[in-house]
Amino acid sequence: MLPFVRRYTQSLVVGMQRLTEERFLGLLTERQNSSVLDVGCGSGEFSMRIAQKVGTETIVGIERLSPFAKMASNRGVSTILSDASNIFPFKDEVFDVVTANQIIEHLNNTDVFIKEIRRVLKQDGYCIIATPNLSGLQNIISLIMGYQPPTAEVSDEFSGCGNPFHPHKNSVGGWIAHRRLFTAAALKSLFEMHGFKCERITGFGLHPLPLFMSRLITSPRYSPIIAIKARKATLIR
Repeated sequence: MLPFVRRYTQSLVVGMQRLTEERFLGLLTERQNSSVLDVGCGSGEFSMRIAQKVGTETIVGIERLSPFAKMASNRGVSTILSDASNIFPFKDEVFDVVTANQIIEHLNNTDVFIKEIRRVLKQDGYCIIATPNLSGLQNIISLIMGYQPPTAEVSDEFSGCGNPFHPHKNSVGGWIAHRRLFTAAALKSLFEMHGFKCERITGFGLHPLPLFMSRLITSPRYSPIIAIKARKATLIR
């Protein structure tokens, strides 16, 4: 029974990744020749899809891992080797759009991250940030059963500690586990406190439903992944 459940959750994770990318792209506004920054651009494959959806031929990426940064550069992303936790190496107000897909949860200082997004955005520019949902149904079910929520890892070396149903149970890796987990309400509140106006907050799917059912649900309260589209507002001191 346990191996079957784990294989099922693994398939959900793969399907959820595709759904997340599809819905993330759907939040973008097409605007020819926009300047776009993708934070945590990885190999650059998704960054180029972002550029295509927006309607620009150029996109800048920040990536902390050199092998991925090289792959992104080879794909056409103007890649800066840097850590998203640091001050961004750009002047003020240079980008129309800033994106970050499942990056914010890995950062120790989310306030610096959001402040930097706001600083580099042009007036009336916007950002789209996606992150795992602390109140996702799969986390609630895990807690009720007395298990560690899948998105709340306790180790940077071993995955799935304390949850026998974790899709990557006992995997060994050199990743940075999640540092900050958000509910939709907290994500919206923090961006507003940092001078953004929330245009939309949404969820992608619903675990543990099969993907064909899950993709019909957009619940910011219980979906496994949430996303905010927030526009730079004028700060009133």
